[in-house]
Amino acid sequence: MDFALATKLFAALFAIMNPLTNLPIFLSVTEGKGAKQHAAIALTGAVATFMILLVVLFAGNGILRFFGITVDDFRIAGGILILAIAFSMLHVQTSQINHTHEESVEGREKDNPGIFPLAIPLLAGPGSMTTVIVFAHRAEGFANKLLCAGVLFAVCVLIYITFAMGERISAWLGATGMNIVTRIMGMVLAAIAVGMIVNGVANAVPALQK
Repeated sequence: MDFALATKLFAALFAIMNPLTNLPIFLSVTEGKGAKQHAAIALTGAVATFMILLVVLFAGNGILRFFGITVDDFRIAGGILILAIAFSMLHVQTSQINHTHEESVEGREKDNPGIFPLAIPLLAGPGSMTTVIVFAHRAEGFANKLLCAGVLFAVCVLIYITFAMGERISAWLGATGMNIVTRIMGMVLAAIAVGMIVNGVANAVPALQK
């Protein structure tokens, strides 16, 4: 099993779906609800996110082939997309790629916004789907695919725990602590995005590898 690949996938997904970064949005769409409702919504969002990304993990490459898109093309486009999300995080702003104000408002009107807008498009959004597809292509053999599935599960468990304890974590970290974490994850995500772009360009243009 390729544990190095699994570690990189965990770092990438945690940076993109960082529950601390998305915690303010979760608290916004669950405003006025009790602790039990918070936990139920957090569980719904985590389970839905895991199921969506699990489908992407095993079917993503087939989808690319269906549309005639090479993995290197997807690496370049996905890297640019993730880099845009990273820039938003560095400025402590909510990326419009993953989530919009209108979606947040609509989410507040739902009894359980766990699937929309939390799972889609906030957590299992374009950035996380792109990352899973790219890493799925690198995961050779069924055992490594299962290892990647385990990584997805671990990240979603962390999301559930963070959201379920959201009010206490937010009070403990405060606005400054949340912003520091967001910026650090933004830097990590930017580095991952640049690596994806460089690898994609190098593979797409063999002359650059010499």
